[in-house]
Amino acid sequence: MKYSSDKDINHLVRGLVADGCVYKPCKKHGKLYSGAGYLITIVPCTPSDKRALKNFLARLRQRGYALHTCLTNPAQTNKQPNF
Repeated sequence: MKYSSDKDINHLVRGLVADGCVYKPCKKHGKLYSGAGYLITIVPCTPSDKRALKNFLARLRQRGYALHTCLTNPAQTNKQPNF
């Protein structure tokens, strides 16, 4: 399922849903609920602001979600740095 047109937000929401959160689509924005049924945040479906990802991450942190995930491709995180 596609949650947002922004690939980073889509990847992040996909991970949260895999961890037990529930996504409910609405008219213009989807809503992300915790497993207990509490509203976590609104998911921007078609963000036009360049700070949309940072604002989304800030809202998640304000709700108590500590995000230790990298938003890049997981296959790239195992590469050794070039010195």
